[in-house]
Amino acid sequence: MASQNRLPVKFSMVQYLQYSPKTDDLHSDLGFTITYDLNEMLDLGVAYRAYGANQYYNVEPFSWTGILAERTLIYTNYACLDIHPFKYKGLFFRTAAGVAGITEEQVVLYTTNYNYTWAPSALVGVGFDITAYKNLQISTQCEFLYLPDYKQDLPTNPPWIFQVGLGVTFR
Repeated sequence: MASQNRLPVKFSMVQYLQYSPKTDDLHSDLGFTITYDLNEMLDLGVAYRAYGANQYYNVEPFSWTGILAERTLIYTNYACLDIHPFKYKGLFFRTAAGVAGITEEQVVLYTTNYNYTWAPSALVGVGFDITAYKNLQISTQCEFLYLPDYKQDLPTNPPWIFQVGLGVTFR
């Protein structure tokens, strides 16, 4: 009865811990997903993911004149399909395709160089939603983002991103 009294829309807000192969540390960012229930097995929606990596170092040790900073910001927008293999809609597999807006920033001495790129992107993942209270769920997700064929000059540019997340879902 409760499922008949709600809209067939699900909104997820998840905090991700991210790893990419070209940086030494982990990053954290927020992602959003909104999906519409097509039937008992499929949800169709849109997803937004973000990633940011910074790296600072000196060209000459102990010198402030040769500071170099590099930063990459990636904002991805996907059309996604969630597949629920069981009648209970807690477990889902996600596939998505979309476009990534990539901003590269490089600072050498007092000069800043910017590069903006749009690249195709893909995402695959698995998640599990646990009902906490009525239409509120605790969401756990594990995702792999792939960024093929874009200019990767900076060390902070990842060819792929692996992320695990914990958040809330409203149904």
